[in-house]
Amino acid sequence: MEQQEFQRLKTLKNIFPEDSWSWAITALRRNSAIWTEFDNPDFSQTLIQDIGAEPQEWTPGRIGAVLLAKDINEEIPFPIDSFDVLSAEIKGIVHQTYQEFEEKESETPDLVNGFLLALALLGEKGTGKSWTEILNQHKNRSNWQTPLVILFNLVKDPAAYLRHLNPELALQVLLSNPSTPESLVDILVEVVAYLDIADLEKWFKVIQKEVPDLVALVAQALLSSLDLTSGSIQDILNLSFLNSLAGHDDKALKLLEKAADQNQKLHGKVTANLTKIKSHLDESRVSDQAWKDLKGSLTKDDLSEENLTEVADIINSLLLNKQYAAIGDLVEKLPTPLPEHPELLIALSEYALEQEQSIRAEQLALQALNLSLDKPQENLSSVLLKAGLYRESAQAAQLYLEKYPNHLVSHLNYVEALRSQGNYGDAAQAALILTVLFPQDLILQRKLAGYLEEAEDWQEALEVRAAILTKQQTAIEQETTLNTSLPLNDLIAFANCAFSAKQYRRTVSACNQILAQDQENSPALSLKGKALCNLGQDEEGFAHLNRAV
Repeated sequence: MEQQEFQRLKTLKNIFPEDSWSWAITALRRNSAIWTEFDNPDFSQTLIQDIGAEPQEWTPGRIGAVLLAKDINEEIPFPIDSFDVLSAEIKGIVHQTYQEFEEKESETPDLVNGFLLALALLGEKGTGKSWTEILNQHKNRSNWQTPLVILFNLVKDPAAYLRHLNPELALQVLLSNPSTPESLVDILVEVVAYLDIADLEKWFKVIQKEVPDLVALVAQALLSSLDLTSGSIQDILNLSFLNSLAGHDDKALKLLEKAADQNQKLHGKVTANLTKIKSHLDESRVSDQAWKDLKGSLTKDDLSEENLTEVADIINSLLLNKQYAAIGDLVEKLPTPLPEHPELLIALSEYALEQEQSIRAEQLALQALNLSLDKPQENLSSVLLKAGLYRESAQAAQLYLEKYPNHLVSHLNYVEALRSQGNYGDAAQAALILTVLFPQDLILQRKLAGYLEEAEDWQEALEVRAAILTKQQTAIEQETTLNTSLPLNDLIAFANCAFSAKQYRRTVSACNQILAQDQENSPALSLKGKALCNLGQDEEGFAHLNRAV
């Protein structure tokens, strides 16, 4: 499966510029109706011919239009923002497809049918129905994700359309479109502006899960664009929340304390957020009122899902700052038996690991896994991996990647879990996928090259090592610095890999660069000597080997 996945990635890798891989290829991977089409070698060539090679043009809607045009041998006008612009023949096909899928509730539409169903929904909007009516009408059709993704490319106001979707589906729709990080920030700001604190938190929780690097950028952009100066409790809570996301915890704390002063009866969100922010700032909590209120709330018999999620978030914040006494103080108040809440169980398992309670940690993590088979959890594979439950960690990572195929930590956990079971070949194949999805992260690239070398996949490992050196050479050329040498560690790693790959000339070339920096570098002299001997230059080779000794 990993080999098939890597071949699809390589196809796009050869079309798109490298600086777009992390957002363009990851977008196309999100929708299986599009992604599986890349198994057909003619598919990408058709798109290049009809759309070009600009990644941002490869939207699900545009791709669907190209395939439909090919199927019916009729040009499809694009962009389409009205059902009325379509020909009578296409309208007839749309109506027929809509009727067929209305009768086949369990069938998942492929890409062409998904495009036709999106046109049908656009037509319903044209009859005067609101998006709320249309989406409610089809809310039970979880297999209609492709039409909803394509619809994003057809509507006149994409941000307004996204607001009508639940945050998880909205992010899935948005991130299925190849968009630069800057473009994503712009539309996310437009979508979440003016939401109340409850909805804002729901959206940002999903944004944090899907594109964590953008959270602070979106929060800061909102702070810069919104007028939250009325002094109302709602504005103060929003300001505090956004400041916290943007990394301004001191300011966020002062605003929350101001909200609490204005209304002494405020508990719930304010109590939980006060505690979370104080844990970020490493402030004492055990004696303050917010902490007491939080502990008091845990004695209730009717703890809600939201309450338990907040407690899990607080425990995770405390874990980051190694505030174990505070966690113990909180855990004492939790009901027995523990609620069947996966996020809370995962946080408690992590805490048990930190307390060296390995058996309890395993029990909690396995319980969380059993409870989350239908609702994959973000941190579960990490906890299972730390607990030494490698098979279960791989299972949890796979479950999460089925829903979020570009999640870096789950990918890394999956690779490490396979490797820890001695499955080096599959671990290397899974690692290859990451070399394409995250090409600019050199620390990650070095790690992935190591996985490939461990599996003795020398040619692929050498390609990754070469890419690392190329990126560093480009960075050196762009800097106004006197240092023009590549890092010795990366050159030595490349030389070792090249030798194992039997690329002896490349070994010699890398060793020459090392020796130019350090004339008596023993590993480089030894490698160069052995490579020269393999090239038939025994006399010079032995001379280098003698110098190495």
